[in-house]
Amino acid sequence: MMAYIHILRPINLAIVVLTQSIVYYLVLAPQLFETSLSPLQFGLLMLCTAIIAGSGYLINDIYDVATDQINKPEKCYIPIQISMPTAWGYYYFWISLGMIIATYLAIVSHNLPLLALYPLSIWLLWLYAKTLKKSGVGGNLVVAFMTSFVTLILIVAERLQLMKSENSNLLQLLLGFAFFSFLVNLAREWVKDIEDMDGDKAIGSISLPITIGIDKTKKWIHLCLATSIIALIWFQWIYPHSFHQSIFAYVFVVAPMVKAAIKLSNGREKTDYHKTANFLKLILFAGMIYLLLFSPIVKAYGIAQ
Repeated sequence: MMAYIHILRPINLAIVVLTQSIVYYLVLAPQLFETSLSPLQFGLLMLCTAIIAGSGYLINDIYDVATDQINKPEKCYIPIQISMPTAWGYYYFWISLGMIIATYLAIVSHNLPLLALYPLSIWLLWLYAKTLKKSGVGGNLVVAFMTSFVTLILIVAERLQLMKSENSNLLQLLLGFAFFSFLVNLAREWVKDIEDMDGDKAIGSISLPITIGIDKTKKWIHLCLATSIIALIWFQWIYPHSFHQSIFAYVFVVAPMVKAAIKLSNGREKTDYHKTANFLKLILFAGMIYLLLFSPIVKAYGIAQ
């Protein structure tokens, strides 16, 4: 029974829900004159986002049985604990439930673009699991985009409010965070591809390091990190910052990204790349805290003054 829970990656789903609720209630909603979503509607939006993410993990495991038996046999639930037909039924249950919720939410909130996002997201994750994951860069781009999707869907949900001139800075802030998440996650995906080269080769996958080699892949990862750093420094100039916000950005986001680039350059063993991938996850967490420093609620306590 626990396999049905673990295969959805409940910890990751909790992080998705927590991230969305923090961004919405601490950063987005307090800076809007009024919100488009009621508390119930936002709860449904979070549930729908979690279903998208969970179904993505599930369909990936369905198509990735052979690779998982090599790369992570201890976490291979299909077909050992869950049969393949049952896994497919479980997948269809979740995406159907999500479609019902998305349809209801789009109707009651008068926001049809939200309805369009659901099947698009499900289709992208299915395409990734079936084809793109083994085709190199395309799969990495989908994963990176879907990670930033957690923030982007909030922008779509509140687009009418964010498009007002008085909210232009807030829109820039959220788009900037989504861009940061995309680049760092793309770098992390390529680091994980280096780590998983053995399993990918065994199933004929053409991931970036298999196609162009580890050294050239590292250069692309460095480019992602460098672009993130440059974008963040540029953001310091165009967006109003306090002294504490700037210090946090340089000490806890920029400096760790430089360290990650150095760790990657020195990496030789599989464990080195695993540690680098985990370190990039910490940088994403630091980026979230940096975003919170722009919350009116946080500023009210003098933390980000």
